[in-house]
Amino acid sequence: QWAELALVGYGLALGLAAIPRWRRAAYPAAFLGTAVVPLAWLAWRGVAQPEVSVLVEGARSLLASGSPYLENPKTLDEMRPYLPLAFVFGLPRALGIPGPLTDPRVLILLVGAFSFWLWQRTPGPSRGPSLPGGREDVRVGSLADQTLCAILSVPLISLHVAVSAIDLPLIIGLCWALTHFARTQGVAAGAAAAAAALIKPTAGALLPVLIASTWRLGPMPRRAAVRVACASAAAWSLVLGPIAAPNASGLIRNALLFPMGLSSVKSPAASNFPGVL
Repeated sequence: QWAELALVGYGLALGLAAIPRWRRAAYPAAFLGTAVVPLAWLAWRGVAQPEVSVLVEGARSLLASGSPYLENPKTLDEMRPYLPLAFVFGLPRALGIPGPLTDPRVLILLVGAFSFWLWQRTPGPSRGPSLPGGREDVRVGSLADQTLCAILSVPLISLHVAVSAIDLPLIIGLCWALTHFARTQGVAAGAAAAAAALIKPTAGALLPVLIASTWRLGPMPRRAAVRVACASAAAWSLVLGPIAAPNASGLIRNALLFPMGLSSVKSPAASNFPGVL
C-alpha cells in the first residue's frame, strides 16, 4: 500500500524536478507524497506495523498497573521491547481518544516537525552562507528545509515514517544531544542522550561518546563531562525508577533480554543490516 501511494509521490517530484521554475518544490513534494500522504491514508484505515500497537498496549498497561511490561510474557504479541519513554506516544490512543490524529506515528511526526522548527529558530554561533552561485535570496534555512525533505524522502526512511516511525523520536533525541554538545551545554546534552536511550537502549551508545568528547574537547572539560554523566544518570533514575520498582523482572525480560535474543520468546526479525545482531 505504501509503494502504490509513494510511486505517485516520486513521480510528481520527478516531474517538478524537470521544470526549473518548480525544481525547489520537488523535495517537499517527495516528502509529502511518500511519507505524509501514505501515513495519513494508513492511519485513517488503522493499518500499521505491529510495533505501533505495541506502543498503545504498553501505554494501556502503564495506565492500568504503573508498568508498560507484562511480568512474564509468553508470546511474541506480549513482548514490549522498548523503554518507558517510547510508550508516551501511545498514551492518547490508550486514553480512548479516537481518530487518526492519536495514531502514534502521527504524533511522532508532529514532534519531529516541531523539533526541526525549533532547530531552525535557535541562534547558532554564526550566520551560515548562502547557496553557491550568487543566490543571496536563498539562505541556509531554505537549504536545510530541502535537505530534510530529501532525507525523509529516501524510501528506507519514508516507508518507516508511514508504517512504523518508532525510531524517529530516538533520532530526534540524539540530534538534540549533539546540538547541546555543540553549544557546550553538558546538562542538556546528557539529558537528551538519556531521553533517546530511554526509548531504545541502543541509543545509549552515544553517551560514552559525549562524555569522552566533552572530557577531551570542551571548555572546563572534566566538569562538563561530569555534568553530562550526572544529567544522564538522573534522567535514567527518574524514569526507570518508578517502572523498575514494581516490575523489575518485566523490564528486564522485555527491554533487555528479548532484544538480545536471551529470552524464551524469540523474535522472527531477520535482516542483513546490523540491527539484527
